[in-house]
Amino acid sequence: MKCFLFSLALLFTAGTATAFAQKPAEPQVTPYYPAPPPELAPKTWYGMPAYTKNDKVVCHFQPAAKFKTRYATLGFSDLARLDDGNMWPNAFALMKLTPAEERRIAALVKQAVAG
Repeated sequence: MKCFLFSLALLFTAGTATAFAQKPAEPQVTPYYPAPPPELAPKTWYGMPAYTKNDKVVCHFQPAAKFKTRYATLGFSDLARLDDGNMWPNAFALMKLTPAEERRIAALVKQAVAG
């Protein structure tokens, strides 16, 4: 609920956020990252919350409950600027959302749209 992508997941997939975070929703929590970078726009992508840049998906949230998996996934497209040498991750498993993960997600999304 603090991270904008997590908030988007809550908005687009009612009830999924609670299953994802494995805790009840916390109303009106002050966000670490109050809004997505201005160049991103929210979109539903294959039924999942996502953000686009120039109408192309940059990142998306895959709720664990949607595919009955043990973790949710935060994924990035090839447009994301996450390059780190010749090999880097383009998806991250999320078991629980803590302030540390929220900060990391915010940094990853900021990096994804940089440049």
